[in-house]
Amino acid sequence: MGDGNRRFAAIVLAAGGSRRMGRPKQLLPYAGRSLIEHAIQIAIDAGCGEVYAVVGAAANRIAPIVASTRAHVVENAHWQDGMAGSIRVGLDAADANGSIKEILFTLVDQPLVTSAALAKLLEAFDNNAVPAAASLYAGGPGVPAVFSRTLFPELRALRGAEGAKTVLARHRDRLIILPLPEAAIDVDRPADYESLLAQNHPRHQEVT
Repeated sequence: MGDGNRRFAAIVLAAGGSRRMGRPKQLLPYAGRSLIEHAIQIAIDAGCGEVYAVVGAAANRIAPIVASTRAHVVENAHWQDGMAGSIRVGLDAADANGSIKEILFTLVDQPLVTSAALAKLLEAFDNNAVPAAASLYAGGPGVPAVFSRTLFPELRALRGAEGAKTVLARHRDRLIILPLPEAAIDVDRPADYESLLAQNHPRHQEVT
């Protein structure tokens, strides 16, 4: 994988079981590619030098698609235990040699988040001495978010259904927070996906 124009690494969290969707949301087509490919490409286009995609449910179908991109495949065998495990294995993979100083977390099911928005978040983090830079939507700070190494222990200490929002809330008075209302549009249910397609009219066919 070639280096991007930034020192940042990105982790795309994509291990969930898509219970409410009824089929793997990671494979749903959007804008001519699957949601997982879209999320990876957005991170690459934002300038992240290394991208890691954490897979779990339906990994036998999703991992080969990730492997065909510039991203690294990271499998969370215990994905059913909750988001915290995916954060931990993703961070451990990205920081395997202990050299990563900051990390960007994104979600596979926020397709309206653009590379320009991620680049703006990375730039805000770069330009301010803060432990994290987060997106503001749905009433609070959330992912996409950039974390400095000082917060890695807290991210690794998350358990069960806890996500990055738990760490962000703990440090809210020290964050850079940028409005990102499009991050509130996630794809959890068939109705969400149909609404997304109605807005964007991409050609679509489920990836197999």
